[in-house]
Amino acid sequence: GYQNREEREIYGTNPGDSGTILDATNPMDLINRIQQAGAMDDATPPSDAIDAALKAYQKKDPPLSQP
Repeated sequence: GYQNREEREIYGTNPGDSGTILDATNPMDLINRIQQAGAMDDATPPSDAIDAALKAYQKKDPPLSQP
């Protein structure tokens, strides 16, 4: 098995598994694939984003009632 996701993407040769980094057809395509492979490494987990949004919504002042 592979040690991590990056190794799986680089060395993975499963049948029908297209889009690995080494399948790039030209240097610019290779650079784009490398950038995309690491693009989500620092992303906020969805559960954390939802928790933050709910907390912000709960802290929001209720709207003033109109006469």
